[in-house]
Amino acid sequence: MGPGKGKSILLINGPNLNLLGTREPHIYGHTTLADVEESAKQHAASLGATLETFQSNHEGAIIDRIQAARGHVDGIIINPGGFTHTSVAIRDALLGVDIPFVELHISNIHAREQFRHHSYFSDKAAAVIMGVGGIWEEFRDTCECQIMTIPPTSKLHPEDLDEIYTFAVDLGKRAGKILLDGVQSRIDGVGTVTGTHADSTHLAFAEKDNAVDIVTQVDEDVEKFIRTTIHEKYPSHKFLGEETYSKGQSREYLIDAQPTWCVDPLDGTVNYTHCFPMFCVSIAFILDHRPVIGVIYAPFQNQFFSSCRGRGAWLNEKIQLPLIRKPSIPPMPADAPRKCIFACEWGKDRRDIPGGNLHRKVDSFLNMAAEIGGRGGKGGMVHGVRSLGSATMDLAYTAMGSFDIWWEGGCWEWLDTYLLVYSKSFSDLSTISRDVAAGIAILLEAGGLVTTANPPEDPDTAPIEDVRLGSRLYLAIRPAGPSRTETGRQSQERTVREVWRRVRQLDYSRPGA
Repeated sequence: MGPGKGKSILLINGPNLNLLGTREPHIYGHTTLADVEESAKQHAASLGATLETFQSNHEGAIIDRIQAARGHVDGIIINPGGFTHTSVAIRDALLGVDIPFVELHISNIHAREQFRHHSYFSDKAAAVIMGVGGIWEEFRDTCECQIMTIPPTSKLHPEDLDEIYTFAVDLGKRAGKILLDGVQSRIDGVGTVTGTHADSTHLAFAEKDNAVDIVTQVDEDVEKFIRTTIHEKYPSHKFLGEETYSKGQSREYLIDAQPTWCVDPLDGTVNYTHCFPMFCVSIAFILDHRPVIGVIYAPFQNQFFSSCRGRGAWLNEKIQLPLIRKPSIPPMPADAPRKCIFACEWGKDRRDIPGGNLHRKVDSFLNMAAEIGGRGGKGGMVHGVRSLGSATMDLAYTAMGSFDIWWEGGCWEWLDTYLLVYSKSFSDLSTISRDVAAGIAILLEAGGLVTTANPPEDPDTAPIEDVRLGSRLYLAIRPAGPSRTETGRQSQERTVREVWRRVRQLDYSRPGA
């Protein structure tokens, strides 16, 4: 019957769109809203879907309609009108109902006044369509796009997620045992040195991008085991792993809303080669572009971190994160970053270039560590600076509350699915990484905050937005409880701004991000 068979879509139009046909026809055309709605319904029906329509000039009414859609529609098409640039409340409503949505604009907002360029919805939308042609064409293309972005398997019952969580936990333990067995073989002298890059640690490895970006046979063996096990249990699920990704010719992957496993079989490979215990396996389960399950197992440490959406984050399945919870989770220090543990990594970019990333990182480390008043007033006097050599472990320790702040740039980690659609052309900007997918899932479930590492022009007033996944730039703050003067979130955001004041911009680019 068509790709939309059985799917239900809600089309929402915001303020002043009831004036279509008479309002600024040189921009919006002569077609009325009623004509567009009827044509959209007919086109949806031709694709096998049903389409409901709603229009209001009032923010509260739009929020009420979005909330009422929970459990009743598969996808939302929304043209927020003027609320595009102002309404955090409508954004929160869309995120709250957890229904995939496509953002629609009849005109190209980036070709109009400056104040129209910002959208509170684009970073969360499954797609964005902006018009340069006729109004009906834009609604038609949006309808088709929304139908194609609603996967038939994107909705899981709670018991299904429970089953997948149990499977992921068991898989992480089994994969971690393979890593530990590899270490034990070296301790017992069973392993043999092969390859031109084998060193005094008696483990063969090969370089990927440079001498500090390496891969061992264990990486590939563990990834193969995980991939095979997942395929046997869930043959319809997608799989994206570190080593298959690294060997690909492109650093770009298409991620859609289908169930996807994102795996780093061995994060902290350099640590592993030197028998430094900070290495782990990282497994994340992604649904509708969001990490809903995270599993991290550091077998040498016997530390097992896990989380599932709505079920909390845990250490060794028994201790809820963060560790300190009684009588309440501590707020961030009032004079943060002072009294904080600051975690960071040196990264793989070791070019000795004035103004390069390595120099910028060192300057930032010094600013965070220096005495109060030092470094031109940027001294943060943190309690300590830590570098574990594993982005995944950094995030796990931040979720525990053992690290207060983690600041990093350059890791090829998350997965970022941003689909921008202009008129009738699709510009795919989807990218994929692996290292910290599970770590971010666990930290967020524990109550942490993750945003961009790069400071904005005005750290005091700039919005603190959710991290742009795939940007390779991360600033994470541990879970925090309230104080007598602040909520936990307020203390986290205050800490973000204090870090931004002290760190330098990093320049890490990646395809499509």
